[in-house]
Amino acid sequence: VGIFPSASVGWNISSEDFWTIEAVNRLKFRTGYGSLGAQNIPDYSYQSVFNLTSGTSFNGAIVPGYAQTSLALEDLQWETANTFNIGFDVGLLDDKITFSAEYYNKDIQNVLVGVALPSSVGFSQPVIQNVGGINNSGFELEALYKHRTDALTLNFGFNLSTFNSKITSLPNPVVGPTVTEDGVRVNRFVEGEAPGVYYGFVIDGVYADQAAIDGDVNLANDPERKAVVQPGDFIRRDLNNDGKITGEDQEILGNPTPDFIYGLNISGAYKGLDFGIFFQGAQG
Repeated sequence: VGIFPSASVGWNISSEDFWTIEAVNRLKFRTGYGSLGAQNIPDYSYQSVFNLTSGTSFNGAIVPGYAQTSLALEDLQWETANTFNIGFDVGLLDDKITFSAEYYNKDIQNVLVGVALPSSVGFSQPVIQNVGGINNSGFELEALYKHRTDALTLNFGFNLSTFNSKITSLPNPVVGPTVTEDGVRVNRFVEGEAPGVYYGFVIDGVYADQAAIDGDVNLANDPERKAVVQPGDFIRRDLNNDGKITGEDQEILGNPTPDFIYGLNISGAYKGLDFGIFFQGAQG
């Protein structure tokens, strides 16, 4: 059972008696705050599981035996997303030109995460707990121009959105799902970073020939890797300058989420003939 309240208010300033700017026929400020629950609780995750996984001796013979294979917490809760937004809407020249802008912040708490346990506990499965957190925020902008005559109608629309996401709480890193040519999972979910950041080796090009391999300072103390590297393979950077390529030379390479996305929509009609063009892009 969860309680998730919400509220919003708006002020249509252009409807007030003191508003005298005729060119701005509509001006409205608005804001809201609310909570939303998500019951993403896996089936039976609130119950401990027993399986036939351990043989035992009984009456001089080995017989199947039950063993507890996972722990469970009985106080699991719904994930809660607390969202705040504030923005304004403007209409010019009897809404011939309209514009909207909004800032939003979505803070997700009590995210269900599988927390790894030490092997000494005796369970291989992680324990589902409400210990994760993610924060999403950004701006959304939209503009529209409308032109109408007896025979011609034109609409020009433009939109721009930014999106910033960061994991605010996560007890242990989670990997996957993208893999490299070596079969290694490159996505990481780490506290303090964006979800699914790319993690791996910095690449400085490819080996042109055997002489480039033999003279590579990144492999100065790594004869085993030098023996298997071939021309055309990637040149991996030795970040800790020990002359070897190991797991310690990996770092966060980037973020799969673009800095912003944008779109342009052009549509119209002329004497029964209509048309439309749509452009969309992402940056970062």
